[in-house]
Amino acid sequence: MQNFDDYKTQFGTSATDSGLSNVQIGTAARSWFDIELPTPPQMSIQDWEKLKMEAGHNPEAIVAFQESQYQSQIDYYNRCAESLEKIAESAQSQVIQALEELHIALDNNTILKEQVENLSSISEDMKTQADSAFKQMKILKQHYDLISKEAAAAKKDAAFSKILSTIAVIISIAMPLITEIAMPIILAKQQI
Repeated sequence: MQNFDDYKTQFGTSATDSGLSNVQIGTAARSWFDIELPTPPQMSIQDWEKLKMEAGHNPEAIVAFQESQYQSQIDYYNRCAESLEKIAESAQSQVIQALEELHIALDNNTILKEQVENLSSISEDMKTQADSAFKQMKILKQHYDLISKEAAAAKKDAAFSKILSTIAVIISIAMPLITEIAMPIILAKQQI
């Protein structure tokens, strides 16, 4: 809060010009907070190339990558949700403070009609911003749920790929052995 003596109104008059002094009034109309969300996780080209190389030799690399990506996205959406919750809490607190100031001003009849209207406008703007922050948080939650489902599906796909590659390795090892054992027996039977 600012001392009203130091406060310059949007109409260019100061508190002392209007005859009011030592009155506590809220801050001027402005953007109440800046929304700065964390940077989403991104994969570098080098990491992508490394994953492609490793995936050809090691199917576990895909599973490990999917798990790390899934965790990175969960962490990102958690940080976003925390940021939006803080913004929403701050906006709600400021709304309550602005409304309290409005009630005090009305009870004391010390603030001019224009200043009361400004406080009311600020309160409404803050309420709108708080509602917007809550809507963004809901959208973020929907994105988080979608990413969770996609990550679970990717994890299942990676596990299935791992099973198939294991079966392929077993078959590639077993085929020469079967050929070496079965071929002489088949040839021996044909000769009889």
